[in-house]
Amino acid sequence: MVEEIVFDEIVGLNIKVYKYGTGAPSILLTAGIHGDEVTSVLALLELIRYLDIHGVKRGTVILVPIVNPLGLRLKRRENPLDYMDINRVFPGNEHGSISERIAYKIWNIALTTDYVLDLHCGGLNSIPYVLALHKNYKYVREFTSKIPIERVVESCGLRGQLFIEATLNKIPSALIEVPGGLGIFIDEYVHVLFEALKSLLIRLEILDGKAKEIEQTYYNGYGQVIAFKDGVFRPYVIPGFRIVEETVIGSINDEHIKSGYKGLLLSISVPQFITQGSVIARIALK
Repeated sequence: MVEEIVFDEIVGLNIKVYKYGTGAPSILLTAGIHGDEVTSVLALLELIRYLDIHGVKRGTVILVPIVNPLGLRLKRRENPLDYMDINRVFPGNEHGSISERIAYKIWNIALTTDYVLDLHCGGLNSIPYVLALHKNYKYVREFTSKIPIERVVESCGLRGQLFIEATLNKIPSALIEVPGGLGIFIDEYVHVLFEALKSLLIRLEILDGKAKEIEQTYYNGYGQVIAFKDGVFRPYVIPGFRIVEETVIGSINDEHIKSGYKGLLLSISVPQFITQGSVIARIALK
């Protein structure tokens, strides 16, 4: 079943919601909250094509593949109608700005489900990982253990994000980051994410089949390396690289940048002109 949430017929702001099956367990899968993160959108569209053919064995799958359709059109992270980041305003506001109203509609769908999984892109130069409040919420840890992605990182718990608000509302929830961004998708990781989602649904006994097995590593958080000035950034290491505090991860105008952390490099900026205060790299911490 396909439904449409219509916010504005003039600008074409219609959000499609796909629903397969009935009953428990139920899961909400969202993508495209940030309009420039296309890899995750395509993975969810691939899953929709799969479910169109195979359906579900039991339970309910609700998918919203493009939460921010105007952002997708313009390759912009935020909603171009009000310049707000939709993933900072959950649970939303029925009478608020357009972004708050979108969040409100999605939130009320989330409240009807047993699980919530939000799909994002962690940058063009990154590796897949799960972000969740796994340390203090047993039900989250049980949920993330079913997602066949190797690295699970403790979130900083920034409020207003769909998976954070759902977790605090006692709904097992997480966010997946895969390579992509700036409106660019990476086919390899469209398939990786699709297979991970299919395996998750098998482990939840929503789909038939054999789930992918993987050994997970849990991290206690992440650190960010920040640009100390404007200039031309060049990375010296690749995502997945294990680093220590003194590892030189890149340079700005040929001035070396040390990581300052010990851990696993999750993402690093591509070569570009970078501004002071920008995030250069994210490092998962044990």
